[in-house]
Amino acid sequence: MRSLFLAVFMFVVTACSSGSPVSDEDARDFGDARALLAAQDDALRSRDRVAFQMTLDRSRTAFSTCALDNFDTISAGVTPPARAIARFERYRGYVRAYAGYGGAAGYRATYFRRLDGAWRMSEPDPHEVGERRTKTEGSITLTYWEIDEPIALATVVAAEQARQTAAQHIPRSDPVAFALYLDPTRDLFSRQCWLGGWATLDDASQPNIEIFEPSFAPDMRTLSGSSDAVLRHEALHWAQGQTLRGWLAGVDWWVVEGWPDAVAGIDRRASFRASCVANAVPTRERLFRHDPLAELPPTTQAEYEYAAANLMTVYLFDRYGEDAYWNLVRTMKQVISNDRAYQPVLGIGPDAFYDRWRADTIKRYC
Repeated sequence: MRSLFLAVFMFVVTACSSGSPVSDEDARDFGDARALLAAQDDALRSRDRVAFQMTLDRSRTAFSTCALDNFDTISAGVTPPARAIARFERYRGYVRAYAGYGGAAGYRATYFRRLDGAWRMSEPDPHEVGERRTKTEGSITLTYWEIDEPIALATVVAAEQARQTAAQHIPRSDPVAFALYLDPTRDLFSRQCWLGGWATLDDASQPNIEIFEPSFAPDMRTLSGSSDAVLRHEALHWAQGQTLRGWLAGVDWWVVEGWPDAVAGIDRRASFRASCVANAVPTRERLFRHDPLAELPPTTQAEYEYAAANLMTVYLFDRYGEDAYWNLVRTMKQVISNDRAYQPVLGIGPDAFYDRWRADTIKRYC
């Protein structure tokens, strides 16, 4: 029950804005942070992994590993444009910049600290994230840490809106609202670098969602489109769990992940086209696997697999209607093998369904 990050890691900064005057010390340190990100920009343009690595705080293992993973992913494609900084501020011994591309990607908190006389991109240690706090909006209570106070309200408001929308897909009248957790660092969240959130649905009486690194929209008050999409995806997992009461375990992977992605309206057509160009359209074996934790894919493959699951669900809706989804899930839980569920619900077997989807989707989008 996972969602893919919809925005790449923040690498490049070109401007700074502030609502109040800054001290000489702040001006110097903020300028140094800007210069460090300019060096990252140069490293990206030249595909210089060593130079990029030199800008990172390597003592933060999970953070630096994911930064390099993002460098490798971006270097394999088109270098992103330079981004702006919406705001600089201090957080304990760090400089915190809200940097990003604006638009749907928004502006995400990025941390810098001085190590041995040189500035490095970093993230706070677990003992530096501050006290645990809660904030409630409607039926949702968000648990977070002091470090994320600036974005906590925007997060819980967006989560309540996502819950209300997702609840429209739950036929029962007594759904249990999910608890929401905002994990403060990559090290405390997950070392699966493409992961932006997950929902735990094993116990429908105690559902919860965890997310990481939400970003601000350009207004610096609400969540960005990409972070909002993560919440909508995970809230729809919650709707699955409340509707099926634990029946998701063991069903085909695309059935679990494709429905919330498609219903959330996340557009992954460009990612599917990229998989066509790379001759890497996900196989039937990957999309129809039963254990979502088995053989977790690298970042680029994960992007392709989520795109395929999304568009497979769209294909199912277009050809067979939305009720076919729920009929397929329920039938999978009643038969010995998931493969036996396709014929009675769709009139064709799983191999034919995959082949027809693949041919149709390649024709449409590639």
